[in-house]
Amino acid sequence: MKEQKNIERLFQEKFKDFEAIPPQDSWDNIASRLTEKKKKKRIIPFWFQFSGIAASLVIIGSLIWNYQSENNNSIIENSNNIVSEDSNEKTNNDSFENKTITSSESNKLNVKTSDINQKEKNRIQNYSNGLNDSKNAIVSNSKEKKKSKYTDKEHPGEVLTHSVFKDTPFWIFLTGTLITGILFFQLFTTIPLYHKEQFNLSEFQTGLLLTLNGVLVFFLEMPIVSYIEKHKINKLKVITYGCMAMAISIYLLLVNNWAGILIIMMIFMTFAEMFAFPFSNSFAMSRAPKGHEGRYMAIFTMSYSLAHILSAKTGMEMIDRFSYQTNWFFMGTLGIIGVLLLIWTKKLVAKEPTRKL
Repeated sequence: MKEQKNIERLFQEKFKDFEAIPPQDSWDNIASRLTEKKKKKRIIPFWFQFSGIAASLVIIGSLIWNYQSENNNSIIENSNNIVSEDSNEKTNNDSFENKTITSSESNKLNVKTSDINQKEKNRIQNYSNGLNDSKNAIVSNSKEKKKSKYTDKEHPGEVLTHSVFKDTPFWIFLTGTLITGILFFQLFTTIPLYHKEQFNLSEFQTGLLLTLNGVLVFFLEMPIVSYIEKHKINKLKVITYGCMAMAISIYLLLVNNWAGILIIMMIFMTFAEMFAFPFSNSFAMSRAPKGHEGRYMAIFTMSYSLAHILSAKTGMEMIDRFSYQTNWFFMGTLGIIGVLLLIWTKKLVAKEPTRKL
């Protein structure tokens, strides 16, 4: 430790008065950098300069505009004053001249003014009578329209009183459509759960099955509809086939030991959808007489909303209380009931006389 202290003291004594002088180049470099910083100027962006010029031009223009508008207003006021003075002078001159008119001339003027006033009164009276007549015509037409819901063009005097609530075939058809909708909406409520729990399918695989449905509808629905319309096939018969295919697709789910049955089931469901839905809409519209299309189509659309609610509620309750197999059997049997209702509707429509409404 003593040797170490001696060495430290030795260094302190030797370098006590030592001064290191930096090279001359280093000081020159530092000085040049300091001068560069002083020479640097703040660069103003171009857009800032342009915006400042534009703002100044706008201010100058507004000042010039205000100055000119004030001058114009003053000129207009002066001209109005001049015109008013001239008019006052003219009126004074006219009054003076009128005083010189003889009594006979004044009588003639009075007669002319009375004739003019009478003509104006008659014209105003005619206008008021015309307005009253048009008002009465509008009121009478609105009252007549309120009395009759719609009128047949072929028989204008006949008021049609057909009601949607008295259309028995339509309500039976609507029940069959409701059942078809309940079966179809199982595709979005209970069937995906069945894919997961029974066959252990992933969401991607279930999505592929639904994609198969969409692709078949995209490529086949319009050709099928065109073919049926072209050959004038009975729409109720096509709807019945669609409901039957829907019931078969649900019954196929009873096969729970082979995953390939899901593809076959989806094909049946797709064709059922293409047969039932487009022509159900067309049949509901065909049942509506003139003036009642909105009522028929509103009730028809409400049936699908009700089907969506009943499908989820009934299917989930059946699965929770019993099993998937019980739900498929119940839904398939419900589809058979829908087929029978549509056949009954077809027979009732066939017995009806042809209506030209």
